[in-house]
Amino acid sequence: NFKPWTYSETAALTSVTRMIASYFFKIRSLRELECETEYNSAAMKAQNSNYYVVDDEYRIVYLSESIKNIYPQLNLGEQCFETIGKCRHQCDACPIKGIQNNGGHNSYSIETYSEDDGRWRLLSAITLEEKHNKGRYLVCIADVTGFLTRVKYTDQLTGLMNYDRFVANAVRVTSRDNDNFVVAFLGICGFSQLNDEFGYSTGDRILRKLAGQLTAATNENELAARIKGDDFLVLLTYRKDISEAAVRINGIFGMISRLMKPEYPGMQLDFMCGLYGLR
Repeated sequence: NFKPWTYSETAALTSVTRMIASYFFKIRSLRELECETEYNSAAMKAQNSNYYVVDDEYRIVYLSESIKNIYPQLNLGEQCFETIGKCRHQCDACPIKGIQNNGGHNSYSIETYSEDDGRWRLLSAITLEEKHNKGRYLVCIADVTGFLTRVKYTDQLTGLMNYDRFVANAVRVTSRDNDNFVVAFLGICGFSQLNDEFGYSTGDRILRKLAGQLTAATNENELAARIKGDDFLVLLTYRKDISEAAVRINGIFGMISRLMKPEYPGMQLDFMCGLYGLR
């Protein structure tokens, strides 16, 4: 026979159960918080994030370890526009000013160029909302020079360098090495008709395959670039005769035709090429 619990016994059990549940919930919350802190820390390290925190008067109140290495002269309490921006007043390229001038937004990013070291940097600021950091801003600094260089000097469709980069690198390579060089101008005959017949996506595939073959066929002292449309430039070396380069180019053309044939048996790919020896 089971004796029913009294009201006081039920209340006591309920109270104990709540205490145990609250205890485990706190443990779980603490573990989740520790994990989140560890994940955030790992993410910041992986991205090599350089950041600092300033108050509403631009005084530095916190410096990350990575930014201490970049700006060893920084000290807490200094105003960021004086020590980092080297300005007497708020910098023109100030992400905090961007937040203040765009009401309702708690973050802002701006790119800036430094004439001191010739680098482009992305400055991003976000308003901190926690009670202990109310009125403060976290500012991240990222060097984006490499990214902007790739965007400026790289053909987005094929990944090859563009004409400006090709010229600059060709001058450097040919003036440094004693090899015999030849410049090849390549193109695809009737490329616009191929686009019309098989579609622009297929035309893009042909261009990417040509770029891939050119990359695979060139060594460290040779260059390949896409100029526009189906026009390509290649800087090749040869030992004795310029015809060696012609053989290599014909091999690349034949490989592309073989790669496209199974999928497009009715496609006729014809190429053109001009070779110009450098002396």
